Formats: sequence, structure tokens, C-alpha cells
Amino acid sequence: MPRGLTLVVLSDEHARVHGGLTLAATAAAMGRSVQVFFQGEAVRAVLADRCWAKDPSLREHGIATVRQLLDQCSELGVRLVACETGIHQTGARQRGLYAAVETGGLVGALTEDAELVTI
Repeated sequence: MPRGLTLVVLSDEHARVHGGLTLAATAAAMGRSVQVFFQGEAVRAVLADRCWAKDPSLREHGIATVRQLLDQCSELGVRLVACETGIHQTGARQRGLYAAVETGGLVGALTEDAELVTI
């Protein structure tokens, strides 16, 4: 079995989130165990009501949107984790997270025997 992959997303910048989720979905589709950890302010990327200004343009060109990538990752078994500290830092608990996202800490993310990539 291929080695697992842990992606740590450091920002809620569209390019980082979209790129990270694309990488996660691809790795999972190839049979790798994948988790995506949204660190600090990157938690804003997985708010349930988050809208992305660039997504309509992506959709027009047949490219998956962030929401579609979150759905694909969830369907492929990617573990999506929002940083507890980031949740407090951003006030995300009041707004709610995307349904497939669990909460956790960096220690939990690093205990996996997996390749670690920061984005």
C-alpha cells in the first residue's frame, strides 16, 4: 500500500486551497490514505457558508470548484480536519464548518505515518 499523505494548508488563499484539495483528491484516487489539515486562518476555507469569487470562472471552464473538490475528497475518503486553534482564532464555530470536516489538533495530524506537505 502506498504511503499516506498529510497536507497542511496554511492559508485560505484560493490557489492554495484549490491546489491542495486537487492534490488530495488525486492522491486518494490513486489509492493513498490522505488527510488535509487546515491550520490557523486556513480554517476559513472550510466554513459551511464560504463562497469563492474565482469559482464561477472555474466552473465555466469545466474545472472543479472548491466546494466540488471538498465533496470529491469526502467521497474518496480524504480526512478533512480543521485546526481547533484556528476555529477559535477565526470564530468559525459560530458560522459552522463544511459537513465532512472534523476538528483536531496538529499533534493528531502529525502522528500519522505519512508524507507531510505544506501548502
